[in-house]
Amino acid sequence: MPQALTDPTGYSYQSRIVVDNNGVAHVVWADYYAHTVYYREFNGNMGTSPELLSGPGAPAGDPDIALDTAGNVHVVWDAAIGGPSQVYHTHRDGGKSWSTPANVSNSTFGAGTPSLASDPNNHIHLVWESGDIFYKTWDGAAWSASPDTVSQNLGASSYPAVAVNAAGAVHVSWLHNGAIFYSSTNSPPVARFTMTTTDQVVSANEDGQLNLTVSQGFNSTIPGFFSAQRSTDPDGDPLTYEWLYDGNTVGVTRDISPTLSEGIHSVTLKVTDGHGNQSTAQGVVNITARINTQVLDLAWPFISTVIDGVSWNNTAGNAEASCGKQGSDHCGDDWFAQDWNWGSYNLDWGLVLLSPATGRVIFTSTCKPNCPIRTYGQQVIIQNLDAPPYDYAVRFTHLEEVWVTDGQMICPGTPVGLIGYTGLTNQGQEKAHLHAAAYMGLFQNSAKGSTGYHWLDTNGSSLETLSLAGASRFAIRFNFNKAAHLHGCGDTFAIEGRVVSKQGGGLGGVTITVNGPQGITSSTTFGDDSGHYAVNGLARGNYTITPSKTNCTFTPLSATFSITGSHVEVPTFKANEAKCK
Repeated sequence: MPQALTDPTGYSYQSRIVVDNNGVAHVVWADYYAHTVYYREFNGNMGTSPELLSGPGAPAGDPDIALDTAGNVHVVWDAAIGGPSQVYHTHRDGGKSWSTPANVSNSTFGAGTPSLASDPNNHIHLVWESGDIFYKTWDGAAWSASPDTVSQNLGASSYPAVAVNAAGAVHVSWLHNGAIFYSSTNSPPVARFTMTTTDQVVSANEDGQLNLTVSQGFNSTIPGFFSAQRSTDPDGDPLTYEWLYDGNTVGVTRDISPTLSEGIHSVTLKVTDGHGNQSTAQGVVNITARINTQVLDLAWPFISTVIDGVSWNNTAGNAEASCGKQGSDHCGDDWFAQDWNWGSYNLDWGLVLLSPATGRVIFTSTCKPNCPIRTYGQQVIIQNLDAPPYDYAVRFTHLEEVWVTDGQMICPGTPVGLIGYTGLTNQGQEKAHLHAAAYMGLFQNSAKGSTGYHWLDTNGSSLETLSLAGASRFAIRFNFNKAAHLHGCGDTFAIEGRVVSKQGGGLGGVTITVNGPQGITSSTTFGDDSGHYAVNGLARGNYTITPSKTNCTFTPLSATFSITGSHVEVPTFKANEAKCK
């Protein structure tokens, strides 16, 4: 049922209304005959009595009303008090008291038809006409000092209206020469991004730091993935992107895949909207290289061990004991199966695996980049020849790289390859580990495993299988020669080292020349910016290694070393010139 809020005997008009969170309506209007502005609140059944807001004796009208986020009421109107019409403002705080009306427009030529709007940040936005359309904001305590000219000096502009969206952008319309004009403020975009690796081992957002530890060797660079998908624009404008890595532009698309190398690097994302407004966000990438001195001296029956003061932890358990348990992932062809981890999984990726024993390589498998999933991936099996009885072999799987060949005689410390994660299902660097298993060179019977056991091919012709429910998916065929015995200990070895810039970072594009007993044994250029290099296939003897690069000299000029029966780590070469990069 309609209800009268004003005296029906008068002539009230120009009403405006807002409703607060409690459902109370706040209404202002002008009285045509009295030339005054009134306010009243109403909750549907009852309300306050009308309150006079404009002073007596001066024509007032064109009121408007808004509520700030605290629920305070703001009212504006125009009135001519002893001169040209001006825009006046009053507000009522929670204590129900009104402030003294204040002249907001202060126009020489007069001002009128004000319009109000509020935003989510407790600001009040006011526009009015005075030949052009002008704008001011209330910050909760005071109005902005000088008005902005919204109509850009078009002149003959009148009847403005203002609205604010949820993002705080201000929209204004007005009349000019019989046409409606429009303008708005534009909010800048918000730059946000995520840094991760391509296999999503670790991640960090803007204002954060992406920390990675990599092996000092062939894998000291990691493919990264940076995404600005979380960047937004409050106005819905299309965005453009610029990525800077250490101050250099490396991409202009939303997502990029940079190569992350050793050191501390700055990441900056610049996001720009269609109006030229820009926002930036920053982060840090910290790549730390770990020196590979780990030698997996695992002794039968492969109990936990400590290497370089760090415990390698068995995460799989004895396959004999675990066979028959639901979910066992190593039942079928492993004896004393172990998954070895140094610290956490991602720290194991790229570690150099050294042979733990004297022996002969009796099986290798290289399948990258197409290793079947749920397999052991790239692997090496070494028959033990340390001492009689020569009746077991060691199997290393999930390798990133394999550096030995079938039939090769190797010694303790011979580089076998790099630890990795090949053959794993939908997993990446975060699941890197060394899977080690011992194989007995005799036929074993067991009632514990539902898949049976697959032992070494003792006669070179058939793979013995005790299968109750199908062959193990990990079964592999290789020859185990019980008559084999040691004939020397390996014939080729490896060296590894590093070249750094004068500033200490890795230096790529360096040619490493190795001079040995047969003259120039190897001359190879390594492009890896980590500065790490390795040379395989070196026989015993004395060697000289020399680094070279155009416009660069190094300290030391060269290094001498001897290969006597294991691989060698060469001292680091450092560039003398700062420009050598």
